[in-house]
Amino acid sequence: MNHPKEEKIHLPSLPDASRWLLYDETAMDTRKALWFVADAQDVTALDNQNAVCLAYGAGFENFRDAEPFLSAFPSVFLALSDRETAEAVADALKEYAPSVVVLLPKEGAFGKCSRIRDVLASGDRKAVDHLLLGAVEQPMDGLLDLADVERRDPGASLTVMSGLKALDQSIGGFAPSELSVWTGKRGSGKSTLVNLLMGSSNDYQGSIRFDQRELRSIATESLYGLVSVVQQNVFIFDDTIRNNITMFRHFDENLVQQATEKAGLTPLLAERGEDYICGENGSGLSGGEGAGLSQ
Repeated sequence: MNHPKEEKIHLPSLPDASRWLLYDETAMDTRKALWFVADAQDVTALDNQNAVCLAYGAGFENFRDAEPFLSAFPSVFLALSDRETAEAVADALKEYAPSVVVLLPKEGAFGKCSRIRDVLASGDRKAVDHLLLGAVEQPMDGLLDLADVERRDPGASLTVMSGLKALDQSIGGFAPSELSVWTGKRGSGKSTLVNLLMGSSNDYQGSIRFDQRELRSIATESLYGLVSVVQQNVFIFDDTIRNNITMFRHFDENLVQQATEKAGLTPLLAERGEDYICGENGSGLSGGEGAGLSQ
């Protein structure tokens, strides 16, 4: 039986830092955090997987030389049990390799263990991975560095006119992916405009287009699959509480019960029963009961 070959992920090659750090380049994955551990034995205990320690004769000042390597990873996790040592390494990285994102284990994460290999001996790999839980990112200091930044000219963006003269004159049209807020006095036509955009009526003059397609030519199902409206006023059928919950469709009883509980309608059902007639637009319910029923 032929098994499909797994697609090999090609990761970018790492800058060489072997003069200052001990690691196995073939075991590095730049998509994951790099673990800085106490010594070579801890590197081996982690099967070399994204684990490094200082090379023999190297010091904290060599973090400056190793910064291109260290910054290739999303973060560097200081897997060191001694808090003072971990904070000293964090300070050195902040001074010599400021572009590196540093994570410190939460206090007490190692328990009574002093090395990664001790954690492995007392549990398993999951116990080691647990050290990352609650890790604290060290704040980064530094100047904001900008280069070749240009202000985007709003007038150069592609805009679409609404066809409403007063609106187009005031805002200059709509740009793609733009968030728009429409305001106006009561009776100025906000709801009418929204209803027209939702295809409630074809009785209008002019043209309403979605991506250059005239609204009249778009099927209602297609339109409602792309846009929706959350009305300010709730609507309740003059029917039973159950039918207002299920919208006259059949659902498993457990699902109906879950929806009832989430909407906070359990007391209402206990008091009036699911066959209670809500009245026209919920006239037989309080405002809070009606709002919960319409969710």
